[in-house]
Amino acid sequence: MKYWVNILHIYQPPVQDEYWVRRIAQECYIPLFRVLSENPDVHVTLNISGVLLLHFSRLQMSEMFELIDRTKATGNVEFTGSAAYHPIMPMLTAEECIRQIESNERIMRDTAGIHSMAGFFLPEMCYSRAVADVIAHKGYRWVVLDEIGCRDTCSAAQITGTPLYAIFRSRGLSNALNTYAVHVDDIFKARDAESPVWITATDGEIYGHHKKNFWQLFNEIKNAGIKTQTVSEFLNERKVGNAVDVRACSWASTEEELRDGIPYGRWYNRYNELHQIQWAITAIARKRVNASGNEEPREMLDRALFSCQYYWANPGILWYPGMIMKGLELWEKIFTMCGGIREFKSLASVLRNRVAWYERAISSGNVNSGR
Repeated sequence: MKYWVNILHIYQPPVQDEYWVRRIAQECYIPLFRVLSENPDVHVTLNISGVLLLHFSRLQMSEMFELIDRTKATGNVEFTGSAAYHPIMPMLTAEECIRQIESNERIMRDTAGIHSMAGFFLPEMCYSRAVADVIAHKGYRWVVLDEIGCRDTCSAAQITGTPLYAIFRSRGLSNALNTYAVHVDDIFKARDAESPVWITATDGEIYGHHKKNFWQLFNEIKNAGIKTQTVSEFLNERKVGNAVDVRACSWASTEEELRDGIPYGRWYNRYNELHQIQWAITAIARKRVNASGNEEPREMLDRALFSCQYYWANPGILWYPGMIMKGLELWEKIFTMCGGIREFKSLASVLRNRVAWYERAISSGNVNSGR
């Protein structure tokens, strides 16, 4: 018998357009929740970012909440905690991490009636020991991490010095889902497919948005000789090995990056000049918000820390200037509230000029865009 622990993460940034939220819901979220509620023997672990639930609420997407209620009643979906606005948590202070976690818990409770989550999904699986301590302090039992974080070959282990357990996804199996897999049989061709336990973690949007109708995969599982489990079911049934030291890392980290001390390279790379400017703006905004002592700009800061603005600022790899500019719009609101608008505009001008330079370079073929 093959066991499959499948973890899905669904999210849209706080600046996402209504068109895309509704389109992705039609292509992915609605059929995904529907197929899960229709297949009670298919167990999955699901992270819904709080900010996505806020989109559903703001846009009065009642069908989404009805489907969430249906999956809750079916009992085959384990929901996880997370950070509300999808920040890179190791780049935050402990206080900011706690605010994000508590905001997410409040949003999940108030909009979807989801309580008492055992597991925690780190945005972009960006892990640090300091963040692990915060998550453990908030009462969570386990986290999902990429296999690169553990030098030992293991599927799950306790994190040394903490009460937290980590479950490590297989990159080979997860990448198969992200790319070439169309049917369950295709996953058997992937690296690590020979393992008796498959542990995968991907964006949930692959099930219908990035890959048309891929949610139908869940209809095939019951006839594939595979037993599915949630993370908590998996941990409860197995003896977890010795405690391990986990490296700071993300789902996208490479060994070369880790050796170079760049664990979160797609979001903070010291060799990326755009990242340097973005995080300089972030640091100054944080100081202004802290000095103000007001709740409104602090709530705006929570939203402004969303990861996509940094992710799409990688010329030649991942490039979407529109998301960079949307991030700047949020930062400008914070500086308008807290003062320092002249300092912000100076840095923002430098960032816009460098983005424009890269746009010209990409258009002329001097830089290859990963867009």
